[in-house]
Amino acid sequence: MAIDKVSNNVTEVRTVNKQAESRNERIKDELPQKKETKVSISEEAIRLNNNESIQFDRKKVEDIKKSINEGSFKIDPEKIADKARDLETEMMKARLQKAYDIKRDKNEGVLSP
Repeated sequence: MAIDKVSNNVTEVRTVNKQAESRNERIKDELPQKKETKVSISEEAIRLNNNESIQFDRKKVEDIKKSINEGSFKIDPEKIADKARDLETEMMKARLQKAYDIKRDKNEGVLSP
């Protein structure tokens, strides 16, 4: 009798395991297949990455990260406004210079890139 109970329990466990395996296989078949993803870096990103004139002060970056994590990072709105104004001025100068160069090249009969 005890052997029959053990045998029945083993049979039940095997049946449950087979059902679970079958269910797992069905679920795997129903899951969407992974698609291969390709990532590429634009030429501009490569050029910017290789630009040695852009330098970051690693210590300053670490200090900023630390102060953000500690909740003590303060933002100076006047500094941000000044930097935004400077950047806008620099961009405007570059745009004007490019327009001037294009106009000059057309007047000289030189093709510009």
